Amino acid sequence: NRITIIIAHRLSTIRYANTIFVLSNRERSDNNNNNNNNKINNEGSYIIEQGTHDSLMKNKNGIYHLMINNQKISSNKSSNNGKLMDRKSSNNGKIMDR
Repeated sequence: NRITIIIAHRLSTIRYANTIFVLSNRERSDNNNNNNNNKINNEGSYIIEQGTHDSLMKNKNGIYHLMINNQKISSNKSSNNGKLMDRKSSNNGKIMDR
């Protein structure tokens, strides 16, 4: 019986947590008043989403879903940095290791 708090930039670290809390340091917008959407709140952060990885991924418009997809894209880009396109070789433009 314990509570462990993990703060992670790499979201795969927390994938299997019982509960994931997504925090924002922006003021909550409970209505559609555009004047308050980007106002910084100096009183701390708000929980804007919470749930398991699977439940949070079901919300296609959610912040967690967006962050997971952004990390997948940046991870794919960085893994291709070690590759080189060789268009002049007989490989017909296939990616080759440097």
